[in-house]
Amino acid sequence: MSAVNSAVARRPGRPRFAADRGVLAATADVLSESGYAGFTIDRVAARAGVARATIYRRWSTKLDLVIALLRDLRVAFAVPDTGALETDLRGLFDRYRSDIATAGERVMAALASEAFNNPELSEALRAELIAPRRHQVAALFQRAIARGEVRADVDITLVVNVVWGFVWQRRFISVMGIDGEAADRFLAVLLNGIR
Repeated sequence: MSAVNSAVARRPGRPRFAADRGVLAATADVLSESGYAGFTIDRVAARAGVARATIYRRWSTKLDLVIALLRDLRVAFAVPDTGALETDLRGLFDRYRSDIATAGERVMAALASEAFNNPELSEALRAELIAPRRHQVAALFQRAIARGEVRADVDITLVVNVVWGFVWQRRFISVMGIDGEAADRFLAVLLNGIR
């Protein structure tokens, strides 16, 4: 491709990926500060330093933009696979050691209360963020069953609820991180019950 043709092929401004990253980061910030009710495309555009039209070209509604953010957060989340359930769970809990909320937690907290009254938002939150994380943690237990670490009759759905209940209770209700002592106590009870 000649220099002239390559110049014509490129559009002016920031590359699309860089602009998208900035818009998604601004979306997380605005949601965390204002919740879904106070969340507007105008505020995101101002925070990201882009025109409203730039956002509307990619996402036609504020819900579409929130779904894009949830998908981005989903991609960024991965559970450990160390070859042993206990170390997998310790690795998962290590993410939550800090008492400073992660971006995903801040977004989840901002959307959770609104989701009770907004069925579309509730479904998006469940489908794009909660369900994929639940599936990933379920995979930890499925691998543990396959390795013979956990009884085959264990109700994985229930155990996943217990694990996330522990995480959310520590993070959102008690507003604490998950330190080594808390993880040790929880794992002793959990693993004793499912082995």
